[in-house]
Amino acid sequence: MNHSMIDATVVDDTLAQDIALATSVPIELLESLLQEYLADPRATIGACTCTPFSHLGTNDSSAIYRVALSWESRIPSGRSHSPRPNEATWIVKHWKAGGVRDSALGILQSREALAWEAGWLHRSALPAGVVVPIVGTRRSPDNSEAWVAMEDVSTDLSAYQRMSLTGEQTISQTQAILAQLARFHALWEEAERQPQLEAATWLRRPQTFLWDLAHTYAGALGRSPIAQAPLYASAPPVWSGLNADLEAFLEAQPGDERRVWEHLMIDRRDLVAGLAGYPQTLLHSDLDDRNIGLRWRNGGAATNSPALDTPDLVLIDWEWIARGPAAVDVANLLVKLPIMLSPSAPFPKALRTNDLADDYFKHYRAAGGRCLDLASWRRSYGLAYIAQGVAQIPFTCGSFRRSIGGEKPLPEMIGVPEAVVRQKLEALLPVLEWMEQQLIDEVHSYLD
Repeated sequence: MNHSMIDATVVDDTLAQDIALATSVPIELLESLLQEYLADPRATIGACTCTPFSHLGTNDSSAIYRVALSWESRIPSGRSHSPRPNEATWIVKHWKAGGVRDSALGILQSREALAWEAGWLHRSALPAGVVVPIVGTRRSPDNSEAWVAMEDVSTDLSAYQRMSLTGEQTISQTQAILAQLARFHALWEEAERQPQLEAATWLRRPQTFLWDLAHTYAGALGRSPIAQAPLYASAPPVWSGLNADLEAFLEAQPGDERRVWEHLMIDRRDLVAGLAGYPQTLLHSDLDDRNIGLRWRNGGAATNSPALDTPDLVLIDWEWIARGPAAVDVANLLVKLPIMLSPSAPFPKALRTNDLADDYFKHYRAAGGRCLDLASWRRSYGLAYIAQGVAQIPFTCGSFRRSIGGEKPLPEMIGVPEAVVRQKLEALLPVLEWMEQQLIDEVHSYLD
């Protein structure tokens, strides 16, 4: 068996261990995953190149690689029993326990690998229109490390890329995402699936993740944390500049609204209680645009077929996978939509209403979702919107205000010129102010 790595030079088996050390992707692991993926225990890798893959937002102790490989498989094709050469490009994540972010969340083993092993993310377990491109996973015996290999879906991810969409594209593509997400949520609300969620003690629960950043905010505001706040809500230490960002945000709030924000930033008990009675489903829980892709079955060309014109939803990075009400995922997606607009794009009217959330509900009910009426859905969405907004808006809006005012450097966005970043921030500020008011309105509707 011959292998090649990094420079595609063919090497002898005796060098495989040295190659694995150089690339950090063991060739034996790749071949094992390949054999499982092909259902061919005799498949062999012929050539393989491995390069580090730059990324943002993943666990700080993990590394990601792009792996191009070719192989020979001896599975018969028709009447021919000759070896068939094949090739593919994978993205391989080497997850390690101990990262600052994951440790703060109590993530002590790869939840993405656990979900794959449970069969939840396999193609056969997903509704039509939802794609999880994982090829296979492996965990170390002590669970401190895991390997997650997936297809390279860079093209799919580029279809939904921040600061690049028109208003019309933002709305239409988000509607497509929500339609497919609704089918996934409804599937996991089915009664026969609930015991699996209940038994998976490693899944995050609402009584934990709804408290994200509460401890951090309490520290930044000089307040004592609420005694009921759980240990493993996201609670990074108070970072440099956070105090000033929060003060800039709170100074812009009218007195009564400032008190509401200060209360909710550190006390989430009402949100936890309010969302406790809603149907539970499987949540992705990290619907950042970098984890969302769209794949058109016709290559993007318009047709007269709704099935072909509706893209598949591609979802990656399931490390924050959780159990909770479907509205949490929906709010997680919608609260981030303004960042998808290109700097020159006007803000669509539909982003100022609940129209997108209501569109989701139509698909969710059609798929058999258990939240039965629109009023109940809107309440769950309102509470989830408060939860997502109160965790993200204070430090984000405060930071933006200080950047626009010249008190701190503009945020760096890879590949985006500084002048464009400033233009985007200035255009976003009225939108963020509207989002702040929207959250206060939801508080008056559902928590007063």
